Amino acid sequence: MPKNKIAKIDLKDAIVNGMLEKKAHKITVLDLRKLSSAMADYFVICHATSDKQVNAIADSIEEIVRKQTGEKPWHVEGSEQSDWILLDYFDIVAHVFKEEKRDFYAIEELWGDAEITEIDESNPIIALEPVVKAKAKAKAKAKAEPKAKAAPKAKAKAKAKSK
Repeated sequence: MPKNKIAKIDLKDAIVNGMLEKKAHKITVLDLRKLSSAMADYFVICHATSDKQVNAIADSIEEIVRKQTGEKPWHVEGSEQSDWILLDYFDIVAHVFKEEKRDFYAIEELWGDAEITEIDESNPIIALEPVVKAKAKAKAKAKAEPKAKAAPKAKAKAKAKSK
């Protein structure tokens, strides 16, 4: 039996999907690739209004990234305090702040030379996992349709023979 193929999505987009899943606020992507002093290619930043939401967003990022890309964070920091959780995926670092900590540290201002993209929370990136499941259901339905169409013909033939 062939193994199911995991649909791949860009790591940065999977991180954003994880943030959106738990209603993260003001999701911002900093493209640091053109900066010589940058330690990563991207920072993906968001904030939450409570400690519980900070943890939920971080957990969601890990889960969705693993499902959509198969990747795990190299390092996670800050889970104990829940003010600022950092998930390091080598080239991309996700920052989940509590709102007041985000204002205090102002990472976007520290990396002011970066190309900044704000994610429209009302128009989220489409997660691939549900699309893959929908395609599998459509294939299964397409296979079942010829059988379903053949069933009435078989019943009609059976009736004709019995008469």
